Amino acid sequence: MTHDEGREGAVAAGEEEESGVDGTVRAVVVDSARHLALVEVVLGEQAILSRVTPDAVERLRLAPGAEGVVMFKSVGVEVTA
Repeated sequence: MTHDEGREGAVAAGEEEESGVDGTVRAVVVDSARHLALVEVVLGEQAILSRVTPDAVERLRLAPGAEGVVMFKSVGVEVTA
């Protein structure tokens, strides 16, 4: 994965920022009909689910096992126990 290809997406490699957390992609599901993809990323013992475009999956080379830094950009976050 490379960050230079765009900021869109869940994981960008090689960056260190306050809002970044190391993670590993566990699953990617692309729904081309809706033009969206869901990416599950493991962060230690926790996991997050991110909605991105299919283009972002391709450009960032998101696939199970890919490692990188998760960058948080959101208008809303839901935390459940």
